[in-house]
Amino acid sequence: MRVLGALLVLLLIGVGLITVSATMPEYLDPARAEELLNVTMAPRTEPARQEFTDQWFADMAETRTQKWLFFDFGLGLILTALSVFCLISFTRSTALWDWLRPGSSNRPNLAQIYGVKGILKAQSPRARWRFLVYWTILHAGFFVFVVMILIIDEIRGYVPFWSNTEKLIYVLAALAGFSWPVLMGTWIVLLIPASLPTRLWVWNKTKLVWSCFWTLLHAVPAGAILLLLATSYTTQQVLIIPFLIFGLYLIESSRSAGLAPRRPTPL
Repeated sequence: MRVLGALLVLLLIGVGLITVSATMPEYLDPARAEELLNVTMAPRTEPARQEFTDQWFADMAETRTQKWLFFDFGLGLILTALSVFCLISFTRSTALWDWLRPGSSNRPNLAQIYGVKGILKAQSPRARWRFLVYWTILHAGFFVFVVMILIIDEIRGYVPFWSNTEKLIYVLAALAGFSWPVLMGTWIVLLIPASLPTRLWVWNKTKLVWSCFWTLLHAVPAGAILLLLATSYTTQQVLIIPFLIFGLYLIESSRSAGLAPRRPTPL
């Protein structure tokens, strides 16, 4: 139950930070902020345009309070707690279902589901097609929420009108479309020999070289996600935290599947 307690603490701290942010003004000098937000002209040539933009960001930073910093950090903690709770429930769904059925002969308690020992029993998706569906949802959702973050930036006044956010959204949409088949094709190849479902945290002692190689191969995307996750709590990127946490689960599932003993696997 310590895990649930820790998640509850994160949730309460997050709510507290958001409550504090609600009492704070957005700007130290609202008049100056309004003046900067209403700038209608910017130099068209470089380097004057870049210098003008840099000065605009510096001036806006001087007028802002820590309101959105408190809000984003609090929201990040809340999303982390809820995401981890949902992920544990998802990976321990069989045990959770047994707990929800009062007449079950081997009904576990919550500590066996959400405790450390329960987490160590978490499993990967049960079939390759589920992997692909989960990755597709994760892929699409990630890009959708990145676009939402760009829109929130404009609403909060974090970017000037000449920032070309619309063009960036088009670029992200194109990137999402082109990267999906590459990502899916790569994962299909990686999962061909997989044995599913398998417990997470698998380590094959009989094939030490293969275990090290396969783990390092997955450590690259996992490290990138962890880095992005660590930098998301104090920015508007908090919205992608659930996708990052679920992405870590899928990466660990793939790593464990590649190291687990071979047996027939459903498509």
